[in-house]
Amino acid sequence: MFCRLTSLTQKSSNGFTGNESKILYHCPRFDNAGRDSGELYYEPAEKTYLDISNPSDIQVNSFSVDFVTRDEVLINGMMGNSTVMLHIREKK
Repeated sequence: MFCRLTSLTQKSSNGFTGNESKILYHCPRFDNAGRDSGELYYEPAEKTYLDISNPSDIQVNSFSVDFVTRDEVLINGMMGNSTVMLHIREKK
């Protein structure tokens, strides 16, 4: 399962399809105990930053986030709530 942010201008590459992508993160569909249902929690070991290539300051009031397969097809059948936390910082 992959987390894709489609509302900004960042670019990444999908290694499976070989195409440009908006994928931010690979998220396993099971937790460390092997569970694939119920309350699951994932946190990357370290942060990954992608340049959004904005030419000037932008104001954002909403984000469009999808959970997709490796070929970027929307995942159906997810139940309950999902929370995605984005850390946005100034480019160094």
